[in-house]
Amino acid sequence: DIELFHHLAHDLKVSLVMVPAVARGGITHELNTGYCDMGAGTLITPESALQAGYSVPYLHLTAAYLVKDHRRRDFSSIESMAQLGHLRMGIEYLPYYRDKVMLRLPRAELVDVLSPRDYIENRADELDAMVMTAESASAWSLLYPQFTAITPKPVTIKLPLAFPLPKGEEALADFLKIWIDLKQSDGTIDQFYRYWVLGKQERQKQPRWSVIRDVLQWVE
Repeated sequence: DIELFHHLAHDLKVSLVMVPAVARGGITHELNTGYCDMGAGTLITPESALQAGYSVPYLHLTAAYLVKDHRRRDFSSIESMAQLGHLRMGIEYLPYYRDKVMLRLPRAELVDVLSPRDYIENRADELDAMVMTAESASAWSLLYPQFTAITPKPVTIKLPLAFPLPKGEEALADFLKIWIDLKQSDGTIDQFYRYWVLGKQERQKQPRWSVIRDVLQWVE
């Protein structure tokens, strides 16, 4: 997101200032009172769309679970999870996605947790897993190797990620729709995703040494 913001500021020919959102859920208030012009990527829900504007989605993340590594088999598929019977799983407060999980696992009990760190450090012994995105779960599993990110088969829930905007900022939303389309078309967003999320560095393949190229310089 930060690298995208730098590219956006460059294309708009404006300066960029990063400011903190002071409280959970505070970004909507800060957008609508003029404290900031847009926020970092946020999962869109019907509830949040009533309170703020949004750009079109620039990524679609995958719903997954963060679990203790020794339980990875238990969460390998929706069927295997259903066979476990009663599950207690943590989830951040997102009613829309809570309902999606309950449709697939009606016997599960979903418990509000403050954050992935709260689950890992304080709640992991009382909860079977935490519902989150595969991208976020993978990052946390790198910090805490005793946990692993699991995307059970079949993959059925995709989560749209978009930039929150002040309510009614239609001109900015219209511009971002075109800008995001351009960055998706030219590969910028995919490149950033591969680098920052997947950790894959792009390496330019060097051509083999050639007399024609390197000595005679007949071709570039």
